Amino acid sequence: MVKVVGSSQSRNIAYQIFILRIYVLWLIEYIIYTVSVIGFFWFWYIYFIIDSVTEVQRRKIVNILSE
Repeated sequence: MVKVVGSSQSRNIAYQIFILRIYVLWLIEYIIYTVSVIGFFWFWYIYFIIDSVTEVQRRKIVNILSE
């Protein structure tokens, strides 16, 4: 028979800390992932808005110059 070192209470606390550490790491990873995905889409959204605005400005300039 193998004797487990430590009382059941200390093992329980160690187990809870282990679960808590996994949960916290998962939560941090989830937050980083969510922020990066939202940031990525915002970047492209703003990029396309700026691109469309500059395209409109460029067309206006071309129209003015061609007149």
